[in-house]
Amino acid sequence: MTDKKSILLNRDISLTLEEYESIKGEFIPLLSYGEALLEDRLIAGAVWLDILGDFIRAATPVSGADNSVRKEAFETFFASMINQKYERPFRIARKSLRGNALKRMFLCLLLALRQDDSKRRSNPGMLFFILRQYIKGYLYSGSVRMTPLINDTPLRVFKKIKMDPENEMWSQIILEWLVHFIMTDRLLKTESVQKGYLYILLFYAIAKWCCIAHAFSKNSVEPDPEDILNSIRLVEEHYIFHPWFDEMDATNPIFKDILEGLFKRKSAPMILVRG
Repeated sequence: MTDKKSILLNRDISLTLEEYESIKGEFIPLLSYGEALLEDRLIAGAVWLDILGDFIRAATPVSGADNSVRKEAFETFFASMINQKYERPFRIARKSLRGNALKRMFLCLLLALRQDDSKRRSNPGMLFFILRQYIKGYLYSGSVRMTPLINDTPLRVFKKIKMDPENEMWSQIILEWLVHFIMTDRLLKTESVQKGYLYILLFYAIAKWCCIAHAFSKNSVEPDPEDILNSIRLVEEHYIFHPWFDEMDATNPIFKDILEGLFKRKSAPMILVRG
């Protein structure tokens, strides 16, 4: 993660400050689009950014294209998306998978590393550690601990207790959280806007598991409003762009490669959001 001054949409498209601000302004209506389910909107946001990159790349193939050409390209894209009611992003989002083992496997690894001083492991030791976490996640075997909770949460709990993403309070809080995240420029904490948004989806995935862990700790069959608020607070304090992520980048190249590999997948938004 970085706080560098240049602004990138993705790896190869740079943005002016005006272009970045226009993206922010058009992004919020998509995430707030009331005719779509919350998780469809979250995935559609990533798809929208991906389509925007393809559109700008095609509309301005010459490096250093005239500013007026770039401005017209952005305006054309924004207008077409609104006129079509974001039909393409939502169509892709709704076709996405609704449950997957990859998410469990990755979260098991991330949460275990958050609890563990992996810097002391050799590469073979780290590979064994990763494999063990993947097997746990795939088989719903064993347990995980959500920093800073004291007690472990059995993985089978995530099969029994479901966090309804259309819970009115959850949906409202998540939307307000995302809008605040975007408007305070936290998308720029990483190398690009697209990558910053994928981090948002990662934090959303952790928040869902935190919510379930809080419910389990009280022997509840489903999360209540207190669990929702506590999960958001926990993720804000202990996960969102926490220095730990920077430490992992610097000291754990294997985990860094795994995270980068996940983010490069076209299905990354679906993996992180669904299930």
